[in-house]
Amino acid sequence: MMNYLKKKFGGKPVFQSEHVPEHLVLPNLGQTHGPDFIRGKRVVGFAGIAKPEAFRGTLIKLGAEVSHFRSFRDHHPFLGSELQNLLAEKHRLRADLIITTEKDLSASGS
Repeated sequence: MMNYLKKKFGGKPVFQSEHVPEHLVLPNLGQTHGPDFIRGKRVVGFAGIAKPEAFRGTLIKLGAEVSHFRSFRDHHPFLGSELQNLLAEKHRLRADLIITTEKDLSASGS
């Protein structure tokens, strides 16, 4: 990819970046933890971003046991019924957490 960009844009600087989780926020409890907090925890995850499976992969890399994951299209306006279904999955699977991205937390009204 870097070679392609160098060819396409000549002498322009090329930068590479990577999304790296900084912290995990539990808004209902008013707590913030390091990303390692989810290691070994059973989670139900969801994301409405361009590549939701990348978020799922991040959870797995952090050591979470992803019991259920739901992908939504990018910028999805979450319905109360969808969030209730995710909560029901959490209870059914006896998961420790429901987890999503910061962007999707805002979109879910939480």
